[in-house]
Amino acid sequence: MEFPHFLPKATIVDFASFTLSFIICCTALTVNYSNKHNDLEKPLLQKDNDCSYEDGGGFISPGLWSRITFQWLNPLFKRGRNQKLELAHVPCVPQSETAEYASPHC
Repeated sequence: MEFPHFLPKATIVDFASFTLSFIICCTALTVNYSNKHNDLEKPLLQKDNDCSYEDGGGFISPGLWSRITFQWLNPLFKRGRNQKLELAHVPCVPQSETAEYASPHC
């Protein structure tokens, strides 16, 4: 009794490509494990404790319609069209809206 052959016969190109793929995967794994993942632990931005919410204008308490239509961001968009935005131009995020407050670590 003979079984049908579902897979084609392997050629030299198949062996060469498999070997190169295996070498690339091994190299990627060694590079990945050699990285100490310290970059993931560091915050992207340094915390500034000197944020003042008084100069936030409509950023702190926008109305319902302003929230729905994102009109409270219009002053920031206008400034961004005229000049390059810097971190000082972006209003501070209230503590109740931060990721640490929304999902505390167990």
